[in-house]
Amino acid sequence: MDFLSFFMQIFLRDCVYKPIILCYNICNFILEVRMAKKSKAQKQVEKTVKKTHKATVVLAVLFLLIGIAAGVGASWFLTKDDTFELNGEKVIRLTVGDTYEEQGAKAISFGKDISSKVQISGDKPDLAVAGEYQIVYKVDDFRYKDYQLVRRVVVEDAGGETNG
Repeated sequence: MDFLSFFMQIFLRDCVYKPIILCYNICNFILEVRMAKKSKAQKQVEKTVKKTHKATVVLAVLFLLIGIAAGVGASWFLTKDDTFELNGEKVIRLTVGDTYEEQGAKAISFGKDISSKVQISGDKPDLAVAGEYQIVYKVDDFRYKDYQLVRRVVVEDAGGETNG
C-alpha cells in the first residue's frame, strides 16, 4: 500500500464517514427529544380532557347532532321548491314552413327565480328544411352548475318525414 492510498483511506474515514455518522446520530437524538417533549398546549389539552365531566361530553355530542339535524332541515326547507325544467314540451314537432317560438326554461335555486340566467345554445332550427335540432339549456348557478336540459325540435315535411 503506497502512501497516497493510505492517506485517502484515513481521510475518508476521519473526514467524511465519521462526520456523516455523527450528523446522523445528532439528528436522531434531536428527533427523539422533540417527540418525547410535549408543548404546554398539548399538556393543557390532556389535562382538560382528563377533567372533562362525562355529562359535558354527552351534551357536546347531543348539540352536535342537533346542529346537524337543523342544518339538514334548513337545507331541505330552502331547496324543496327548487326546479330546473323546460317550459312546454321536451319534443316539439313542426312542419316545414311553420314558425318556432322559443319557450325557454324555468329555474328556481334556493327559492329564488333565476330563469333570467338560463343560457340557450345548440342548433337553431331551420324551418325551411326537414330535420331534427337540439336546443341546450344551461344555467349559471351554484346548484345547477353542470346540469343541462335538451329540447328536440323535429321539423317534418308535410307528409310527416324528416331528413335528419
